[in-house]
Amino acid sequence: MTHHDDLTEEEKVALIRGIELAMKALSLVLSPNGFNIGINIGETAGQTVEHIHVHVIPRYRGDCRHPRGGVRKAVLDIEDENLAGDKERWLRNRLGEKEIRALRRALNEM
Repeated sequence: MTHHDDLTEEEKVALIRGIELAMKALSLVLSPNGFNIGINIGETAGQTVEHIHVHVIPRYRGDCRHPRGGVRKAVLDIEDENLAGDKERWLRNRLGEKEIRALRRALNEM
C-alpha cells in the first residue's frame, strides 16, 4: 500500500497505536521534549519509499532555529545544497548500538 486511503479503519487504528508505542519507547530511552510525526504521501510531498510509513522524530529544545510550525519550519535549517556538509551532524545525532538495544528492549516490554 502506498497511500493512507488504502488502509482499512482497523489498520489506521493500528498505525496510530504503533505511533504511540514508538513515542513511548523513544520517551523512555531518549527523553525528548517533544515529537514531530509525519507521513509523506505522494512524490510531490517527498515520498520516496513506495509504502506507507510514519516518521516519528524526537525533538529537543534548541535542536533547530525554527521549531515553530514543526517539520515544515525545522527543515529550513538544512538546505539541499548543504546536505553534504551535514554528514558530520547526521553521524553525531544518529542512534548508537546502545540506544538501539535500549529501544528494542523498551518495545519488547510493551
